[in-house]
Amino acid sequence: MVKETQAPDFDPDRAAFFMVQANGPCRFGQYHKFHRMVLDDLGLDRVPLVVLDQEEDFSEHIAVLGSDIRRVSWEMILIVDGMQKVVREIRPYEVNRGETDEVYHQCLDELAQVVTDRGDYMRKTAEVRGRLLAVPVDRSEERPMIGVVGEIYVRSHRFANNFLVRKLEKFGAQVMLPPFQEWVNYIAHERREAYWNDRRPWPLAREWASELMARRSERRVADIFDGAITRMPREQHTGDVLRLGSPYLDPSVKGEAVLSMARAEEYAEHGFSGVVNVVPFGCMPGAMVDSLLEKFHRQHHGIPVLKLAFDGVEQASEEAVLEAFVHQARQYMEGWRKATEAVPLGGKQASK
Repeated sequence: MVKETQAPDFDPDRAAFFMVQANGPCRFGQYHKFHRMVLDDLGLDRVPLVVLDQEEDFSEHIAVLGSDIRRVSWEMILIVDGMQKVVREIRPYEVNRGETDEVYHQCLDELAQVVTDRGDYMRKTAEVRGRLLAVPVDRSEERPMIGVVGEIYVRSHRFANNFLVRKLEKFGAQVMLPPFQEWVNYIAHERREAYWNDRRPWPLAREWASELMARRSERRVADIFDGAITRMPREQHTGDVLRLGSPYLDPSVKGEAVLSMARAEEYAEHGFSGVVNVVPFGCMPGAMVDSLLEKFHRQHHGIPVLKLAFDGVEQASEEAVLEAFVHQARQYMEGWRKATEAVPLGGKQASK
């Protein structure tokens, strides 16, 4: 935010910053308060901070911003999620180092301009898909698949997780992150459940209408990226996700812990070779996931699991730990391949 305010074209009379908030004991609910303090200290007290609560009054709050903001924002989340999925499938195998990121950032800037100009961003997305797939790759050597779970902010923000994905790729892995849409879908699911329990039919009807719009947008974007994303191309509905995680944690325990366990289970079902849980230091839901991953590790025949807590200070041993983990994941992948190749014709597939 501070860097943006120092840009030559920054106009405080036409600028606003966006941040969501949440209730409960999580520190996430305090972020926007600190942001406000920083802007005020910079003498930018007239620059508004748009804060949207993810709870039951979300629909009323976002309606103030205009009729299209919810749909366009949601579709852009889906599009960028899709772009990032494609990037993480291409970048580990790119022939010219750095080309994938260069194409991605060019496309992202162009896409943002199309949205600003109120153009056809779906058509632009189809063009972006083609440009990303045109990046030359060499897939002669298979890389172990590593799935990341954990606290939403830390796993999504490359500075917060100390560029975890890039480091895992450097040591020879292909990495998958849960898309941001997973969290948006989950909080929408929780709002509908709250309205149902409170017997509030009109807000519930409005949420279901928004849900139908959201699913339609998901299909449109997924169709554009169809064939470009080979690993878990379409997201499951939240109800199915919660059922997947329920053997580890009852969905009545709200928050990201059950989502993390569901995603870890999904990674295992898709043949991944390792799971990393990332959390901010002292995060209670993250600690729950750390303990539940022990059960997950046993139930999936020793699949490598790594637990990382980030506090803003780089650890000297971090890269050595990551390199060793990728080595374990590769061994797990090769062991699974040998086990399946050893199955006689017509025999039963070996289990992990």
